[in-house]
Amino acid sequence: MSDPLQGLKILIVDDNEVLRLGLSKLFSRAGAKCLLADDGTSGFESFKKEAPDFCIVDVMMEDMNGFELCASIRSERATTPIIMLSARREPVDRIRGLEIGADDYLAKPFDPDELLARVRTVLRRVSKSEGPSNSDWFAMAGTDVYPNRLEAVRGDKRISLTLRELRILQLLFINANRITSRNELLDFAWGIDYEPNSRALDQAMAVLRKKIEENPAKPQLIQTVRGGGYVFKT
Repeated sequence: MSDPLQGLKILIVDDNEVLRLGLSKLFSRAGAKCLLADDGTSGFESFKKEAPDFCIVDVMMEDMNGFELCASIRSERATTPIIMLSARREPVDRIRGLEIGADDYLAKPFDPDELLARVRTVLRRVSKSEGPSNSDWFAMAGTDVYPNRLEAVRGDKRISLTLRELRILQLLFINANRITSRNELLDFAWGIDYEPNSRALDQAMAVLRKKIEENPAKPQLIQTVRGGGYVFKT
């Protein structure tokens, strides 16, 4: 099996030159092509111009911090994988990064091999959504979902989605007519290392149903399987 890093175009945005160059060498040795930026503004311009496959973003930058850059990247292209790096280890910062749309959040200092492993893990998770659910659009029982726009359309109603809501729909679509377990959804939509409270999935599903179900109290698109998880039936 080939290394998913081979030929990958990675944007590295960090105002620490030593770390920036070190990461470039790390990923280049793994076969990736690296684009470097020393601040958030130039990083975002590089993102728009070069369309990288993956972004490594530092949190603590002055002109445009990593949270702002992550949000800007998400608004430009919703599905590009992002890992945030930060010297700030407080759980609230990690949660904020993940809620904004980062795929993972790694505290500094970190083991380079751990970063490589996390990038590969994110890539495997993203590749799972390739196919119909990662194309320009896919249809779920009369609701058209547009991943790159973070949007769904039902009739004349346009529905804005978060990245997490999109991932929930993608996985249910991939697993159509098969029960998708709670752990599968948490892993795919939140990330394997993220530990939300026990109600996080239920709360996210309730919000999503209000958006896309004609009658959220009697959902037809996303059905609950008691003790099992959720299912999308075609």
